Parts: sequence; C-alpha cells; structure tokens
Amino acid sequence: MNKKKFVLSIIIIFLIALVAGNIFGRYMAEHYPRTTEEVDGFGHLGRQFATSGNLGGSIRVAPLFPVLIGLIIKIFGDSSNVLLFFQTVLLGMLGVFVFLISYDNFKSLKIAFFTGIITVLHPMCLWYVLRLWAELLFANLLILMIWSAYKVLSNSTWRNLIVFGVLTGITTLCKAVVSLFPIFLAGSVFVLHMFRVKPFQSLSRGTLLKFFIVPISAMLLVVLPWTIRNHNISGE
Repeated sequence: MNKKKFVLSIIIIFLIALVAGNIFGRYMAEHYPRTTEEVDGFGHLGRQFATSGNLGGSIRVAPLFPVLIGLIIKIFGDSSNVLLFFQTVLLGMLGVFVFLISYDNFKSLKIAFFTGIITVLHPMCLWYVLRLWAELLFANLLILMIWSAYKVLSNSTWRNLIVFGVLTGITTLCKAVVSLFPIFLAGSVFVLHMFRVKPFQSLSRGTLLKFFIVPISAMLLVVLPWTIRNHNISGE
C-alpha cells in the first residue's frame, strides 16, 4: 500500500464532502428555505443542553445528537452556518469510514476511493446536510456497528464481541431502532449453526452463548444511564 496515496485519498474525500455539502446546503437554504425547517426539535434540545447542560424533560428523542448539537453551539456559537458545517463534517466522516471499510474488504485503493466519493456525493446523503436530523450521525454509527458485527462473525473474540455491543449501545443512543440487532444477529448465527451452514457449523456451545450474552450485556450497560434517567423523569 502506498501510504501517501492512502492518506491523500482520505483528505480528498473529506474535502469534497465539505465543499459539496456546503454548496448544496447553502443553495437549498437560500432557494428552498422550508427544507431547513426543524421537525424533531433537535435544535431546541441542543440549545437547551448548551445553556443548562441537560435535555429537560424530553424522553422521546435519543440523546446523542442533541447533546452533540449543544456542544457545537456552546463551543462555536448558535449559527445556521456552524450547524451546516457540522453536518458536512459528518458527511465527510461517513465518506472516510466507507473508504476505510471498502479498502479493508477489497484491498483496492481505487475501489475504496470511488466508493467514498460516490457516498459523499450521493443525493440521499447530501439531502440530510441541510436538515437538522440525526441521519448523518446515525449513518456513521450504523456503518461502524455493522462493520463490528462483521468482525464478530469473522473472529468472535471477547474484544470484538464487546466492541460490537458498545457500538450498538452508542448507535441506540442516536436511534433506538437498532437496539434489537444483537439479538437478531445471535439468533441468526444460532439458526445457521443448527442447519450446519459453513462456517457456523463448527461453533462451540460456549461461542454461541457468547454471541447472545456479551454484545447484549455491553449494549445494555451503555444505554442503562439513559434508561434510568428516563425512568426517573417519567416514572415508566
């Protein structure tokens, strides 16, 4: 691997994301201002966190994205341009993560580079730059979670299982729709083992048990503080 080309590819992908995201976001904000309207209240919760250090009595919205918005506002100020730039950074990170995973899979700098470029220029990814929604942050966490799940299936060490569980917990704190994924993955592995599908047919009972217990336990530990906080607020 040519390290200079590798690093240069990452820089180019990230810079293209920043440029394309800012151009698209500013154009849409100027010509179609209604597309930038808040829907889920992330901005309001972010400002609440920036001023008071908490999310008030909100239990409907997962905390990770509004907390990040609050930190951005507290450090850099409450500006639409700042929040737009923050979203383009998330777009660039997504492109870089896709590049790294693609390279790890295919061992081809060319394939990885164009995969990263296509990601940051994809209309669906660009569309979320101008909206104060959690989708771009969620996409970053989701792709890391899925990659960690692949690592678990490739090599089910304690470390890989714990990392998968922790990443699933963090992703759940962005959007709770992934909270059942470790159970789904473990159940799938168990079914494939029962039907003696390679390479899962040779897994021991201990390994199968680890698939169920370790990631789920790690995920629960990550989301436990937020669950306790919600219970204290809502009584449920």
